[in-house]
This record gives sequence, structure tokens and C-alpha cells, in this order.
Amino acid sequence: MLLDITIKRARLCTKSSQLFSMAEDLSQQISDSESTLNLAEYAYNWSWVESEVKTLAVLKYAYKTIHGWAEDMDDEEAFAQQSAEMDAAMWGDRV
Repeated sequence: MLLDITIKRARLCTKSSQLFSMAEDLSQQISDSESTLNLAEYAYNWSWVESEVKTLAVLKYAYKTIHGWAEDMDDEEAFAQQSAEMDAAMWGDRV
């Protein structure tokens, strides 16, 4: 459920900065989950460990996926900006 919602939210993003922001939020959640996992290990609560490992796996997968999308979109945005600047330079002297 967490993954489904996260991916749907990411697909609605129209700018790389939005995806990078989501990736940063996921990074913080990963850090929090790792801390919780440590608490579960110290408590010798194996069902809690199992649950937290599953959560951590989903968070890491979502982070890797969304961060990759953000990098791809950032590259596309940079290319589009560069193309627009080149077009403006080419057509600017013809006005």
C-alpha cells in the first residue's frame, strides 16, 4: 500500500525538484526506519524486526526508483533549457 501510494504520487510530479523532494522525504523515512529496526533488534522482538525490515525494503526501493526518475527528469529539463537558449540565440538576431 505504501509503495502504491508513493509511486502514484511520484507519477503526478511535473518537475524534477518535486521528485527530488519526495526522494529526500523517503531518505528521512529510511533513516527513521533504520533507527526503529535497531530498537526492535535490541528488544529481541523478531516480529517487529521482520515488519521493520519489510518497511525498510519498500522505502529503499521507492527511494531508488524515485531518485532515478528525478535524475532522468532533471537531465531532460536541462536539455530542454539548453535547446530553448539555443533557439533564442539563433532566432534573436532575426527579429
